[in-house]
Amino acid sequence: TVVLTAVNGEDTNGWSNLLTAVDTAAAGDTIFLCTTEDVTIPTNGMDIGIDQSISIVNGSGFDVTFDSEFASSEFFISPAGKGGAIDVTFEGLGFANFYDGAIYANFNDFDSTLTVEDSRFSYGYDSAIFLDGNDSGHLVITDSYFDDNESNYRGGAITAQDINTVSVSGSTFIGNESYNGSGGAIWMEDYSGADASLTVHNSTFSYNTADDWGGAISLDDVDLTVTGTTVFDHNATQEDDGGAISAKGGWVTVYEDRI
Repeated sequence: TVVLTAVNGEDTNGWSNLLTAVDTAAAGDTIFLCTTEDVTIPTNGMDIGIDQSISIVNGSGFDVTFDSEFASSEFFISPAGKGGAIDVTFEGLGFANFYDGAIYANFNDFDSTLTVEDSRFSYGYDSAIFLDGNDSGHLVITDSYFDDNESNYRGGAITAQDINTVSVSGSTFIGNESYNGSGGAIWMEDYSGADASLTVHNSTFSYNTADDWGGAISLDDVDLTVTGTTVFDHNATQEDDGGAISAKGGWVTVYEDRI
């Protein structure tokens, strides 16, 4: 457990204390962040590296937000150091004002999973979440909120390349942008023949934009399945190629109610 102490709404030692907790954790541990009030944690330009299975969870009923203050600072996930698949979970957290992504994962051909639950990513640059699977790996997004993130070329909120599966459920993407590129909210491509797929369930995509293809979602050689009440509203591209969705080389299947 990391106990956060807010002074004027910030815990300036919170990031370094979390770094210590991650470095000393055993595989499979859960680190709880506990506070008695809403707190912002400046990341101080430092990365936190994760190379084993671990969960980082908001252990209180208050907001806990990591603020990179537009410095290059992120959670960097790579299982290569331990040489095996890992499962990493973030739950109940906020990520704001990051540069070069809030979470970067390179799965290095290990069949690892990144899970994000009940979290918010706001006002970031170069994709909120960036994953490189090298023909492996999985991303699971549940009950999360992505707003006003942007990227040059790839997905404003999520970029996933050579990942086996991405699953999005109960989540909202609003006002995200890919300038000089495609996939205002989500950009996913399969360069390696990984039989990649994206599943979207009961989610909302609104006012996302891209200069090229797919105002909300851009896919290349990726199968898409949309289920439940999934809403696409006022997404747009400069090129008029897939205002909501651009899908090349994969199957698109839509079930149930959607707008």
